[in-house]
Amino acid sequence: MHARQSLLKSSVMGIRTKTIKSSLLAISIALITAPVQASEKGVLKELKEDIVEGKEKLKKSAESPEDNSSQGSDLSTNNYYSEDASSDLNELQARIIYELIRAPFWIPLVITNDQYGEHLYWAEYPYAARYKGFASHEEKEGFRDFHLRVSSEASWRRGNLMHGALNVAFASGSRFELILDHKLYIEGFDLKNEKLNITNMDLNYLFAVGTHGQFRIGLGYMGLFEQNIRDSGIHLTYGFDLFIHRPIVLSVMTSIGQYVESGMGSAKVRATFGALYRNAELFLGYDGHRIGARSLSGPVAGLRLYF
Repeated sequence: MHARQSLLKSSVMGIRTKTIKSSLLAISIALITAPVQASEKGVLKELKEDIVEGKEKLKKSAESPEDNSSQGSDLSTNNYYSEDASSDLNELQARIIYELIRAPFWIPLVITNDQYGEHLYWAEYPYAARYKGFASHEEKEGFRDFHLRVSSEASWRRGNLMHGALNVAFASGSRFELILDHKLYIEGFDLKNEKLNITNMDLNYLFAVGTHGQFRIGLGYMGLFEQNIRDSGIHLTYGFDLFIHRPIVLSVMTSIGQYVESGMGSAKVRATFGALYRNAELFLGYDGHRIGARSLSGPVAGLRLYF
């Protein structure tokens, strides 16, 4: 009798152990496969689907005036700059907002001790010939009234998303600057990998320039394309380069805009920290880029040459 009870008890314990092991195995499989299933559709594929969906929505809204009027009323109620909202601002709040809008423009002018209308000259490259910075308001020996920058970069982001880029910038002594930038995004390693090309062409004005820094603001074209996916838009840009001390270069660029056909917004915040050797700058940084609800952000590394 005692032997039977022991045998029954051991059988029950064995069943429980197997059940627990099976449960743990099932949970482990679920935890492992869940991220794979979630990431089965990559960021680029989701972005392309968002673009197509946005185009269809705008097309339908354009074909139905009633929907347009209702959407317009909804937008007006949610407009942050509506008359009702502005009427509620008191004098102090309005002054604070005004100063916040002004700050990115008058602070650089104070820092650089710049005045509008002065012609600009640049050294052969930053810190060249023992110069303390890059630009000058006075013509000096070896300085030129233009400069050219060419950079190449690469990045590997989470989810097997990578990008390579080529950037060319030309600035003249009249303070205008043209920047051409092309990025190729690739996601995945197989033959079915997703690709997306993003091209920007910006015309900037160097509104504040001094020995140790140059600040820019501008307007630019932005386009994305790959096979049957195409869209274009316009964005506003604001950025600066600081030449604090040899051989350091700090560069920041921000932009905000919208694509026309899909109606999707675009926002960028980019910062790089570089070190110069002669006319070559090695830089590391972070390239934050969001299109609609999709993020293409990640760390970046590259090489910039000054001519």
